[in-house]
Amino acid sequence: CLEIDPKPESVLCFHTFPPLSVGKYGIIRGSANSSCDNVKITISSSGGHASCPQKCGDPIVTAAALITQLQTCVSRDNNPMMPAVLTFGSIHGGATPNTIPSSTVIEGTIRTVYPESRSTIKESIKRICKHVGGAMRTCVEVDFMDTSVPSAINDNAIVDKAENAIKKLFGADAISIMPFPSTGSEDFALFTEKLPGAIIRFGTNDPENAATMLGVHNPGVQFDDRSLFYASALFCQYVLDYLS
Repeated sequence: CLEIDPKPESVLCFHTFPPLSVGKYGIIRGSANSSCDNVKITISSSGGHASCPQKCGDPIVTAAALITQLQTCVSRDNNPMMPAVLTFGSIHGGATPNTIPSSTVIEGTIRTVYPESRSTIKESIKRICKHVGGAMRTCVEVDFMDTSVPSAINDNAIVDKAENAIKKLFGADAISIMPFPSTGSEDFALFTEKLPGAIIRFGTNDPENAATMLGVHNPGVQFDDRSLFYASALFCQYVLDYLS
């Protein structure tokens, strides 16, 4: 879509945002969302019987050690002034209680706002996995999967145009300045790598409906349909202002 003729000049994105009430907009300049790298760590050994752990490495014990030890990538290797989050959301290994399995797999995500943190944490993960695996008589393979997205960087000029459009439609009180970038990631960042753009958050909660205040990926969350009016109205006003 970036190769069509005429080529796009800029991009604008809206994202639902339950922390804000319907009719409110969240804006931020500069870094808006963190990058996201999916990591898969495969731990393997010969496997064996639970009664004889001395005869083989234990992938499950290694996985347990790695899950805790790898948090030092954030707490000790990363600059504390640069936000970063490492979370493991999946672990699979073993099928019976009396067997040491031959493999265990853990998967997670690395989220960083700054490119320096992104490269630092990746190198730290590889180093720790290598040495923890060696110390525990297991082989550890690290795979950074190709589903990664970079940080989303808002162009200040685009944010200014969106802010002016909000004020024109609903007044300055409709604007909420976001104090920090989100550690959630956005594939919209693939657009802001190529073109000046911005992501604007629009409120979707109703104070009288607790379900509208749950997190965006919570299975019980509800989005107040009235918020679509505010997103659509701002899109239209932004385009009219841009073209004029």
